[in-house]
Amino acid sequence: MTPMETEKFLKALIGHNLNNPKDLVHIPVFLWGAMGVGKSSVVKKVADDLGISFEDLRLSQIDPVDMRGIPVVDKSSNRTSFSESPILPHLDTHGDKGILFLDEINAAPPSVMAAAYQLVLDRKVGSYTLPPGWIIVAAGNRAEDRGVTNRLPAPLANRFTHLEFDVAIADWTKWAAKNAIDPTIIAFLNFSADKLLDPPKKPCERGFPTPRSWEFVSNLRKMKIANYETTSGAVGEEAATALKSFEDYYTQIPNLDDILTADDPTTINLPDKLCARYAVTAAIAMKVNKVTIGNAIKYLRDNGEFISLMVEIVNGRDPEALENKVFLDWIAKDMSSDGDDF
Repeated sequence: MTPMETEKFLKALIGHNLNNPKDLVHIPVFLWGAMGVGKSSVVKKVADDLGISFEDLRLSQIDPVDMRGIPVVDKSSNRTSFSESPILPHLDTHGDKGILFLDEINAAPPSVMAAAYQLVLDRKVGSYTLPPGWIIVAAGNRAEDRGVTNRLPAPLANRFTHLEFDVAIADWTKWAAKNAIDPTIIAFLNFSADKLLDPPKKPCERGFPTPRSWEFVSNLRKMKIANYETTSGAVGEEAATALKSFEDYYTQIPNLDDILTADDPTTINLPDKLCARYAVTAAIAMKVNKVTIGNAIKYLRDNGEFISLMVEIVNGRDPEALENKVFLDWIAKDMSSDGDDF
């Protein structure tokens, strides 16, 4: 499932409980996906959008006693009980509704996984009980992703509904526009979508392309401390070299202000190279507004592929910019033709 599909599913599942407090449905969900693809970010966004609490528990970093609680001896009865774990959600400190996110669950030691059995299925562990309005979502990397993983025991695996978390360039583009990712990176990854996520084929101790590492590169560029060495340190030499080659075509990009203010933007030439057209499209998309997007549509010459890319970026950055007559006319024309689907 793409990030947007995953988000939609989780909102529907949790929304049922929010709208039907007397008919709670507790279905633990496990998200499988490569490292750095945004699994935790999507789950956190769901909680934020729904206005509920979010507790991120990294099982690879805790001991079994952290979940079960510290044993306490009652001297009068000479019996041992367990105090409730302070790291798990409690009504008085975390609220009555939320997501308990068990991240890196299959990187945890087997003893910690065993402690999670009862919590995941029965919503209890030791003397602790998860509040009724909370749902459990877990996540982990796959063995082929070459991360630190342990085989998920069958009894624990059977306690989840499992979803494959896939990277989608369209979803990432919308997210990137909302989060002000460098437009050069947006253009490059739409030109070379295979570079968005490219895990190493063999054990690797250096950086490689993931959505998370591309965000690192974007931040380095914002701080004006990005160069070939720092970029390759984040995404690897192959991806850094490809990005550098792509940037060389930025010299073909016309002045953006000329395009967006021209009486007739069709008099301004489009770049010859395909990668340069991706570059100018992304650059325009990060600059247009409700007034100037009409010129952008005209400049791109009804090219559905590039207009669609521009719209994806604009929709993530400034949806109101799409309320433009030229754009709406283009949509109506496109939908009534046999050309590219939007």
